[in-house]
Amino acid sequence: MPRYQRYDIDGASEAELTRRWNAFHRAVRATTSGRVAQLLAPLLGEDTARRRLAQSLLQRTAVSTTSLNVTTTNVTVRDLDSLRPTVHRPATAAVSATAIITVTPDALDATFHAIEVALAGSAEWLLLVGPTHAADGARVLAALWPSTPRGDVVFADEDAASGPVFKTAAVGPHTLYSANVVGRPTMIRTSVIRDSGGVRPEAGVAFEWDLLLRLRERGATFFHVPMLLPDLGGDALATHHDYGESSCRVVRDAWCRSGHDATVWPGPFTGSVHWRIAPPAWPVVDIIIPTRDRVDLVRRCIDSIEATTTYPSYRITILDNDSTDQSTLDYFAYSDHSVVACPGPFNYAAIMNRGVAATTAPLIVTLNNDTVINTPDWLEQLVEVTLLDQVGLVGCRNTDPDGGHDHDGVIIAPYPQHLRGGVNWQLHSHFTDLTRDITAVTGAVCMIRREAWDAVAGMDETLAVVMNDIDLCLRLQNEGWTVMIVPSVHIIHFTSSSRGRLDPLSDRNRFVRRWDIFGSFCDPYFPEVLQLFGSTIVAQPSLDFGVSKENE
Repeated sequence: MPRYQRYDIDGASEAELTRRWNAFHRAVRATTSGRVAQLLAPLLGEDTARRRLAQSLLQRTAVSTTSLNVTTTNVTVRDLDSLRPTVHRPATAAVSATAIITVTPDALDATFHAIEVALAGSAEWLLLVGPTHAADGARVLAALWPSTPRGDVVFADEDAASGPVFKTAAVGPHTLYSANVVGRPTMIRTSVIRDSGGVRPEAGVAFEWDLLLRLRERGATFFHVPMLLPDLGGDALATHHDYGESSCRVVRDAWCRSGHDATVWPGPFTGSVHWRIAPPAWPVVDIIIPTRDRVDLVRRCIDSIEATTTYPSYRITILDNDSTDQSTLDYFAYSDHSVVACPGPFNYAAIMNRGVAATTAPLIVTLNNDTVINTPDWLEQLVEVTLLDQVGLVGCRNTDPDGGHDHDGVIIAPYPQHLRGGVNWQLHSHFTDLTRDITAVTGAVCMIRREAWDAVAGMDETLAVVMNDIDLCLRLQNEGWTVMIVPSVHIIHFTSSSRGRLDPLSDRNRFVRRWDIFGSFCDPYFPEVLQLFGSTIVAQPSLDFGVSKENE
């Protein structure tokens, strides 16, 4: 069954699209604009010559005020209390069916024994709490119990002392190798724990992460409840002095069970790891670079590839979209690289489709001409991940020329926008720093498995300029492929140096209608209650948590 519902035929009407856009723009202004801008915006309109003129004048006179907030999350939490349940007393059925086990990091033998006793008994569910959080167990049980029919592992967001920890609806199988993104509070069905072999004492203080990895391998279902609940002391394990070594060991073991020999080492923040898996061979990679004139950009891009790249076997193909500048044509004539003619009005999707058809390698890199390579083993890292089972497309981090984050993946909340560490999200989180599953990435630089590209017939040429890369990512996932991002690969991107401000509303509307953006679409790899407006992520609780009447 497709992951994302399509609405090509019965999608939103033109009037509904206009209404959705206006509501989105109002939300952006209300979140990020001053009072004057909010008053003037309705007079200028959303897609008018007046607005474009005003934007042009503002750009000419603007003074840069970029400031990266590298220590805090740029999240405005509205009505936070509505994310906290008011029912604290669990149902009688919940109490009788659940074993609440206290986990003491420095006395794990006693913890493991208590879990074994619970698994041998009649308990249907297991709930782990820290030594100082026993009193919170009942509150968590009351909140999670109504959702237990919906999964084998039922977990919620953490109301931690350092601030709320929001989680995602989907637990990406590759993300779980990088960090225990489930954490606590979590209820686990005892039958699936028994089926997976129980808790492994040799996993040490990382035994919960180890258990979740093995549950995922055996097909257990995960269900996220988007409410803030007590964190139940999970940090006591993650900050334990043995956790780094133990977490690397359990992740290495997990990769070994899947048939891969992984190198694993501690990640950039507590409770995370990095991993790499060398493939048995390094296949040829075709790098395709579209351009129309702009020999300065093309030369700089290709020079950076040749000067920096350590990969043993790659080819470069330039896709020429009706260049007329003589210096560009001379460069093509004397280049050692293939040049493929892609004539006609600018249609990025059509150009890339022609470029892929003109090449033969099993792996393809789409690379904008306004990029510069500065990670020597960029292709090695992308190849390693792209060749994993069912991975179809892999992106990486894009930075601006000053080193600021320009792209840490694309989130669709409520509209496709770049997640940017230090700008609209904190640095040093699994959303920005770890190899993970993701809904979409930019096509400015990404690696695609040819088999996956062929399975969806490439890019949709009716999305001529924008949204064709995001649409490709969604269609790939509907065919069973996974999209990932490797943020340890950094590419400098001089954004839109060649395309400029070409940004047709017709493309955006086609995309919005197809995937019901601003409507039913929910990004599975970004917290459901968060939305990005301008450069600010806002928590807007609007969900019915379904607390049973028995608990009222």
